[in-house]
Amino acid sequence: MKKITLFACISFLFSCSTLFTGTTEVLSFNSVPEKATIQFDGLTMGKTPLTMEVNKSFKGVVSVKKEGYETHEFKLQRSFNEVSILNFLGILGWGVDYVTGAMWKFDRKGYEIELDSKE
Repeated sequence: MKKITLFACISFLFSCSTLFTGTTEVLSFNSVPEKATIQFDGLTMGKTPLTMEVNKSFKGVVSVKKEGYETHEFKLQRSFNEVSILNFLGILGWGVDYVTGAMWKFDRKGYEIELDSKE
């Protein structure tokens, strides 16, 4: 019984990416021209230049908008966070890292967007 309890306690500690790298990353958005609106899935986050924490589980569309300019839309590219490998065979750890988004990392930390004039 003690071994099962010990195993259960240790399993809860193996969400390596969540513990070591967190569930968010700081990303920056700049645009030409400045003061363009940044939206995540239609929700306004602010105006450029903008630096903000983004949840690693975000899979939606980023829109950059400014009156008189074409809207620029893109998805944030993510890749596998190698720290998740430290979960080994801990299914619970893999599950926590997946649900929180911690098993991913953003490929870029900064975005420079040049908007095209509608004229």
